[in-house]
Amino acid sequence: MIVKICGLMSPLDAIYSNMAGPDMVGFVFHEGSRRFITKERASEISSMLGDITRVGVFVRAVSYTHLRAHET
Repeated sequence: MIVKICGLMSPLDAIYSNMAGPDMVGFVFHEGSRRFITKERASEISSMLGDITRVGVFVRAVSYTHLRAHET
């Protein structure tokens, strides 16, 4: 089984995610979502995570947006 925690929004979410030990954590980059997070905030939170795969949720975004988010 693969476990993913999605919708991280705060440093506390990163701490709890590290404690829970999921396979992946997700950040929501869709501005229409109540869990929306900026790439800058996601980068800050991501730096607090251990060896956990990070994924992003995008809605109708062009490939360039995906690449830029990955680079930061």
